[in-house]
Amino acid sequence: MYVLDHGKGLSAIKKECRSVYTCILCKRLLLKYGSLLAEKEKADAIVTGDSLGQVASQTLRNMMVEQHGIKTPVLRPLIGFDKEEIVGLAKEIGTYDLSIKQSVPCSAVPKHPSTRADLKRVLFEEKKLQVNALVESIVDGAKVFKL
Repeated sequence: MYVLDHGKGLSAIKKECRSVYTCILCKRLLLKYGSLLAEKEKADAIVTGDSLGQVASQTLRNMMVEQHGIKTPVLRPLIGFDKEEIVGLAKEIGTYDLSIKQSVPCSAVPKHPSTRADLKRVLFEEKKLQVNALVESIVDGAKVFKL
């Protein structure tokens, strides 16, 4: 299991980029980490828990923008599930109790996140991050745990 310091990436987004794109840029970083780790581990895909329309980063348009340029295929097995179906599945596989534990909400979520992001604008914002060096630095600093 890899644990990455995503705080460094999120801080860069908050400092350098327009806040309306924070969630999309955050998700792009996460997918870039996953793609780099998949390459290192010789994995064939990235699997996410995305469900269409649950949050701003999970609109169909935003998902397309988020995965643009990601070399590794992104699988979304819950894409068409509604909240009740996801809760039922979580109970069935024993992850429900973990999913409802009190956690600190993300402090980076903007008041008005984009739900229909424009790819060109997102890529323009992402250029401010020197994203390749940022992603490599964060992945290189990962803590690895054997399970």
